[in-house]
Amino acid sequence: MPKLNSFRYPIFILALVILLIGSFFLGSKYALDHLVIRQVTPTQIANAMKDDHFWVSYREDLLLISGSIESITHVNSKIIVSFKTNSTYGAQCSFTNINEVLNIGQSIEVLSIANSAERMKSGVQLNDCRMQ
Repeated sequence: MPKLNSFRYPIFILALVILLIGSFFLGSKYALDHLVIRQVTPTQIANAMKDDHFWVSYREDLLLISGSIESITHVNSKIIVSFKTNSTYGAQCSFTNINEVLNIGQSIEVLSIANSAERMKSGVQLNDCRMQ
């Protein structure tokens, strides 16, 4: 007769694999159920960072930002676009790949994941933005 101990490890490993696969699908479902595309202005996100509620308000959101370009800066291989805001804080987006010509004063719409945001000295920078 086989020992009972010889069956424990394969059963334990199988149960662990089932648990991990189930967790993966539950996590994926949670992410999709809580996905929110939030339309915001540069002033709203700047004030959210200024007032320390940016991550509480937008933590898992995909942001659709509409605004006018105040300045354009080239840093290494990135283009950083600063938006006009009605705040003492600024809002900017960094782009790694952009195929459009941008001009100061131009109105644009961009998409960015809120989790990519960085607190700047006096503003918020969203990284890896995409033109809409």
